[in-house]
Amino acid sequence: MNEIWHRNANELFSVNINQSSYPLNIEFEIIPTVNEEVFKNPGIFTLFYRGELIYIGYSDNNDDIRTSRFVRQLQTITMRGLNVNVNNSSIDVIENSENLRIDFSRLNLSDLNRQDFVTSKNRILFADRHWDEFSRLDNSILQHFEFVWCVITGNKNRSEFATNLKRNYKPRCNQEFDNYGDLNLEIINF
Repeated sequence: MNEIWHRNANELFSVNINQSSYPLNIEFEIIPTVNEEVFKNPGIFTLFYRGELIYIGYSDNNDDIRTSRFVRQLQTITMRGLNVNVNNSSIDVIENSENLRIDFSRLNLSDLNRQDFVTSKNRILFADRHWDEFSRLDNSILQHFEFVWCVITGNKNRSEFATNLKRNYKPRCNQEFDNYGDLNLEIINF
């Protein structure tokens, strides 16, 4: 069975803001949907922000993709999630960023090396580029994120397929992004 669907993030999640730990103070809570089972299949997903392809990922298991993958991407790509983990190289990127460094200066960044969701240079730079919106993230901003989920069952190599897509499209928040060109893709045919 192969099935493709897309949803804006505001159809899948609501923002819960913890006022005491800004900027890493957001939880993305799942909004129940009619067809919950579609989220519990292996497959490949893409994430778009304002029409730009920013991330490609996959799952090989039957865990709910919203909790196992989508939440992780939203937390780390916006740099607003409660569970964001920064390592030493991430700290350097934040401290040298144009916008994030101001809001993150109130935190002891070395304490954040114990959280669940590891971020990366490309995600930090993406968040910095969009910090004017992400710094005031709420439910209305979620409408600008779109997930495309392609359920791929059976003995198919989802990892290899996702790797090839990442190499070809080089989304900004994947490690394959190399700053060459400015890809703005609106559709990917699976």
